[in-house]
Amino acid sequence: MNKAPAFAVVGHPNKGKSAIVSALAMDDTVAVSDVPGTTKRHSAYPFEVDGTRLYTLIDTPGFQRPAEVLEILRKEPCPADKRFEAVRAFVRRYKDNPRFADEIELLTPIVEGAGIVYVVDGSKPYGSEYEAEMEILRWTGQPSMALINRIDESDFTDAWRRALSGYFHIIRTFDPMQAHYTQHLALLESMAQMDERWTASLKRSVESFTAYRKRQIKHSAETIARTVSEALCHTESVTIAADVPDESQKTMLMERYKESLRNMEAHAKTKIEKIWHHSRIQKSEDTLSLQNDDLFSEKSAELFGLTRKEIVTAGAVTGGIGGAGIDLLFLGHTMFLGGIVGAIGGGTAAYFAFEKLSDIEILGRKLGSYTMRAGPMKSRNFPYVLLNRLLYHTMRIATLSHAKRETLHLQPDTRFVERYLEESDRKHLETLHRKMRKCDEEAQKARLSYAEHLKRVLERKLLSQ
Repeated sequence: MNKAPAFAVVGHPNKGKSAIVSALAMDDTVAVSDVPGTTKRHSAYPFEVDGTRLYTLIDTPGFQRPAEVLEILRKEPCPADKRFEAVRAFVRRYKDNPRFADEIELLTPIVEGAGIVYVVDGSKPYGSEYEAEMEILRWTGQPSMALINRIDESDFTDAWRRALSGYFHIIRTFDPMQAHYTQHLALLESMAQMDERWTASLKRSVESFTAYRKRQIKHSAETIARTVSEALCHTESVTIAADVPDESQKTMLMERYKESLRNMEAHAKTKIEKIWHHSRIQKSEDTLSLQNDDLFSEKSAELFGLTRKEIVTAGAVTGGIGGAGIDLLFLGHTMFLGGIVGAIGGGTAAYFAFEKLSDIEILGRKLGSYTMRAGPMKSRNFPYVLLNRLLYHTMRIATLSHAKRETLHLQPDTRFVERYLEESDRKHLETLHRKMRKCDEEAQKARLSYAEHLKRVLERKLLSQ
């Protein structure tokens, strides 16, 4: 198997080199800053899947004195087949000279065999001052491509393309701040064309990267399904040494129950961030609201999931199925009364549980003390609220470039589930919600089906962006 290729990302200072390295290596530890000269040393950032290195991105300082370096290289006549050696000799000769410290740092990985990714800012006009550094890169003879990164709104891409075409055969536009899956794949495929020695390796990288992305989606779906399932079945209990529990004790238990649900959501979000390699993300977001006005109102029901009418109808269908079992037991001699009674019971239960978070139950008295329990979840709308928040979080994190450093403001779109899931999807999930509420073996099977359904939804969205 060929050695995984390495690519030195080079260019003028402050043109987005570090951002490109961060995005392509999916590594948010790369130092990204608007301050020129932030990168002082070349640093390697390998991208690995299952312990196998697919490629390495090397972040480098920007050129500082390219005209002087080129002048030194041109002092002696040098045929084209000897230019690489001339550059390597320059690196050796001036490696301890502080005047050329940046040039030595960026040229070192190139003379050691790295390919070249030359980055320019397409929002700034082309100038002849760039020609010296492009000529130096051409002297190395290493496989190369140019990336046009528009940092601002102005667009000088056409002029840059004309200038770059004299030095690079492969020219691509790439915005590291919007580096989604399809752009990442397209760039990898372009890099595979730089040198035939790397083609097979990078083709395998594309396949491995796609398989890896699917695993990330699968693990995210499983995390969401597990969280929703556990939240529906979660209970909190407390033993109280008193004759009769008072209201303050009940309130305290309910608050503890609510806090547990919030912690479940927070833990799931942290896990999703880890799945997508965002370990240092700065974010601002609201915690899971469990207030009646926010969570259980008619308005929130219509925004987050099924309407009250749809939930009652779903409950009636369930009750009808249960009642139908009575009819089957008596071979239909009940004149289908069982189905009617079951439907009424199921619909009524769904209606009255609609606005209730949980009961506070007294489990029993033992040796002068009471055990109180809060949970499991009663609200039919709650799982849609939680699902909406976790799906939104997953989509934002999965599509977030690792090059971004500003605070991510996460305010869940209340129409997110409605937009991403068809009505038939939501009704199917309601069926699975009912099964998961049983908290038994059937609930575990329902959770697996729930995760599989979410995986398909996320794949449709995340593999096409």
